[in-house]
Amino acid sequence: MQPVLHFVVNNQIIARTDTFVPVRNSRNYLYAEFEFKTEDWAGVSKIALFHNEGNEQISILLGETNTCLIPAEVLTSTSFTVSVVASDMIAANAVTIKLYESGYRQGDIPEPPPSLYEQIMNYFDETKATTTGAAKEAESWAHGHADYPDRQKDNAAYYASEAKNAVEEVPGRVKEGKKQIDDYVREKESQLKGETGNVYFAGFAVVKGRLKMYSDPTVDKVRFRREGSRLKYRLAL
Repeated sequence: MQPVLHFVVNNQIIARTDTFVPVRNSRNYLYAEFEFKTEDWAGVSKIALFHNEGNEQISILLGETNTCLIPAEVLTSTSFTVSVVASDMIAANAVTIKLYESGYRQGDIPEPPPSLYEQIMNYFDETKATTTGAAKEAESWAHGHADYPDRQKDNAAYYASEAKNAVEEVPGRVKEGKKQIDDYVREKESQLKGETGNVYFAGFAVVKGRLKMYSDPTVDKVRFRREGSRLKYRLAL
């Protein structure tokens, strides 16, 4: 069984629902967990209130889990009370928790917990550090960051530049491909003579960024026609 005292809060009524047996003089061990059942507690900052038998109050800011360590100062007598309030002054009733006697008799006096102000400041410092780290992380994936040298060539800006350069090279590659085909045709032309005269390959041209093949009836004896997705040809004798 986990050392957790579980409390259910409905509007302004708080009730304990666990069966754990708490013992006096515990320290950094026993936790309180709050379950808020009604919408009036949603979206507001919540503070757990603990009172010892001398009515000394210790306030603890609850985080996202609505769980906190029960301060050692309220675990030294026969009982203590638990309540909870919200930032806009929603208050719940108090529940008394009985403490069983322990075998502990001597030792160091527990250090007092940080004040509520210190808790809030620590919370904001942790949040600021987390936010700053997330911002650097996002920036490094976008266009690199000095703290992430391994991402100078592994980010959105780098790959966008690479894609732009590749697109700009396409027209040059098409023209170079046409030149290589023309050179090949001229090289093989002397080997393609038939009995009725020369037979030429189709002509090629770059039209709006595309390489197209055509037949010039005034130059060659090959006639091309397209049937569906197939290109057919015949000799014009």
